[in-house]
Amino acid sequence: MRLIVGLGNPGPSYRDTWHNAGFRTIDRLMSVHAPGRTGSTWTGSIGGHAVGLFKPQAYMNRSGPPVVRRLRQLDLGPRDLLVIHDDIDLPRGILRFKTKGRSGGHRGVESIMDALDTDGFLRLKLGVGRPPPGIDPAEFILTPLVGQELAYRDAMAQEAAETVVTWLANGLDAARQRVPCLSADDRGPG
Repeated sequence: MRLIVGLGNPGPSYRDTWHNAGFRTIDRLMSVHAPGRTGSTWTGSIGGHAVGLFKPQAYMNRSGPPVVRRLRQLDLGPRDLLVIHDDIDLPRGILRFKTKGRSGGHRGVESIMDALDTDGFLRLKLGVGRPPPGIDPAEFILTPLVGQELAYRDAMAQEAAETVVTWLANGLDAARQRVPCLSADDRGPG
């Protein structure tokens, strides 16, 4: 079994932000593989592989303890974990796997690393790009998206969900080869 965690912040004011791209990816996986299911937790099968989908209902910077609790509930360890999160240091539209290493300043990932006492878990980083000049990075990732940017975020979450299915079915090497790079036209402004 694998636990797939999408990072985000709970509550409607954060729903349509870049920072909730991980949550949105879990929503896409649920809509396809658990139709009609809503909520923050689901356990079932995707392509014949046992999985748990999880959206921690703690604020991003406190994601670690709920993730550790869910791993324990499922009798899993860090090697069974995939964490999906936004990354402002990746250009918009780039998806990248990371198997270990530092958090890159992402406080949700830091919280999970601290709670697990390891950096040895798989991550799928969703590139949202840097903010425009003069815009604070926190404001950029926490401001609700509208129009083309919201559609783009949803398209990126769909691509991420399909990449997760490839990882489950064919392993990390195949998923890395599949990792999409949305075209400049698809990326929207920024």
